[in-house]
Amino acid sequence: MNLLKKIVFGGLLIYLVTAAMIGTAALAFTILEWRATPKVKKDELIDPSKVDLAPDLVPYVMFGSPPNTEWHDVFMPAAEGDESAPTIKLNDHRFRYGPLEESKPAGGLRLFTLGGSVVFYGHDNESTIAGRLEAALKSKYQNRTVEVVNAGVTGYISDQELILLITDILDFDPDFVIVFDGFNDFLMPTAYEPRLGYPFKFETLEVSWYESKDLLRRLSDLPLTSHLLAGSHFMRQFSPDWSYVRYLRSKNIDGKEKPPAPGPEAIANHLVENWRKMGQFLKANGVGGLIVLQPFRDAATETYKPHYDAVEAAIPGLQAEFENADPPIRFLSYRHTMEGKEDWFYDVVHTYDKGNDYYAQLLMNDLPEMK
Repeated sequence: MNLLKKIVFGGLLIYLVTAAMIGTAALAFTILEWRATPKVKKDELIDPSKVDLAPDLVPYVMFGSPPNTEWHDVFMPAAEGDESAPTIKLNDHRFRYGPLEESKPAGGLRLFTLGGSVVFYGHDNESTIAGRLEAALKSKYQNRTVEVVNAGVTGYISDQELILLITDILDFDPDFVIVFDGFNDFLMPTAYEPRLGYPFKFETLEVSWYESKDLLRRLSDLPLTSHLLAGSHFMRQFSPDWSYVRYLRSKNIDGKEKPPAPGPEAIANHLVENWRKMGQFLKANGVGGLIVLQPFRDAATETYKPHYDAVEAAIPGLQAEFENADPPIRFLSYRHTMEGKEDWFYDVVHTYDKGNDYYAQLLMNDLPEMK
């Protein structure tokens, strides 16, 4: 009987000790996981690269910003050292602008700016390139209603801008359309999507559409250790390169290796052809155009020099094609306009508000007289 009691007592003791050890380990892991989980303070500004400013699926252009939206916590500094919350307001047409009727006011001037995040960004709506340009044009044409609508969308390439021009912008009867792009067209084929003309989110949509079941199967086939590494903020500190996203991106949807990124000349030719199509649609609809190759902080380096060289070599030919357009359609390169002003940038391509103001001045000088 005493032996039986000892066995029961010993078994219970082992059980309690084991349970205590497992519980302690679980509690310790929970605490470590909680401490390692990124925490966003209520009033903390969010890096734009960490938030999707164009999360909606939109016909034809694939994705866009949600209509009637306001953001107050995205980092878009007005000046160096600025940590105040910006004001981003979108109207019901998804434009970063105030209320806008489709019919233009009688005798008014209406311009649109197209591009990616550089066009979209600004500490508030008035300090974007479009906002600064509108203020300048209102000062010049004081007896007329002036609207400069910001139709930029973060991440857009020239293909999406072309589609947006055809499907949306022309319906608003613009007098003039300004296209300010180039950087995304050069960046995307190298960093995100090697198929020319495909938006950088397209592969994500492909994976969701074609392989949702297969992706779930792949995830279910992963060993427990992989789930711990990918799903735990604490464990990922020891394996920062491992994540579910990285794992899934390493698998092409058709099981084949991704094609190599196209060369600079192919990328440049694709952009130029989209510019040509923009010019053709503008001319056919009696709308003026100013299509500009944008600068960025590292434009003087070798990174995209072949791209810039190829586009600039094509501009004279493009301009000759549209020399008789009325209103005028112009093609320009602002490649070197920011040299010596590198401290106006707060990252590779986005500028403080004074950069947007400078771009607006350049555009103001290059716009023709408005009839």
